[in-house]
Amino acid sequence: MKAFKFKNILTAICLISLYGCGTLNFVNGVEVNDTVKREQWHHSGIFEFIEFSSPIKINYLCDNKQWDTITIEKSFSNLIASSAYVYTPWIAYYECRDNIDY
Repeated sequence: MKAFKFKNILTAICLISLYGCGTLNFVNGVEVNDTVKREQWHHSGIFEFIEFSSPIKINYLCDNKQWDTITIEKSFSNLIASSAYVYTPWIAYYECRDNIDY
């Protein structure tokens, strides 16, 4: 009986590790400290072949200002919200700034 429980726990750990967490960070020029950080969920599914939400339109979200940083993240909380690759959420954090002339 103990071997059966251990085997189930080991299998669950292996499946969770296959999910994988990750972060992509994009920076537009020099980072500015005077920004407001916002977030938006992005939804995909069926092994991430289908996007349920529309692409993030950063120019629209930043109200025609420049974007400072965009961070795309799949975290452990996304794992809890997902359902076996049928639904896979991501979180997109973005920061906008006033236009900077280089």
